[in-house]
Amino acid sequence: MFKQPFLRNLPMEQSEDIGFYKHARPGNMIRGLNIGSRTVNAITFRDEEKIGKESDTFDFGTESGKSKNRFEMARAIAGRTGSLKWKKDDEVLLGGGGAAEIIDHLKQYYPLAKVVENPVFLDAEALYRTAVGIYGR
Repeated sequence: MFKQPFLRNLPMEQSEDIGFYKHARPGNMIRGLNIGSRTVNAITFRDEEKIGKESDTFDFGTESGKSKNRFEMARAIAGRTGSLKWKKDDEVLLGGGGAAEIIDHLKQYYPLAKVVENPVFLDAEALYRTAVGIYGR
């Protein structure tokens, strides 16, 4: 039985959001940052539901010219997520290929931030679990 209602009708353009879904719990809020080479995806789940007005995609990443400096990139992320109403004491999970490169800089804005296990494969593992949930092994 497919048990993840958020994923059941997920449009493909939102597939970057699913990696953090496994960390969502009832009565809990998590923030996720998927640090990619061209974009940073920020997502919020509250009670296992995605909160669209507190989620966004930023048009810079680890390989874009304006974000080669990781300190500046962390500051830009903090500014953009702050406008989404993220708070300093929020639990922020980092995934994606750039997570390990930016975590130390981002902790000055989000002290509870941490990198998820296997951050590079966050979305790939989620897509695999979704496929198994729908089609079986």
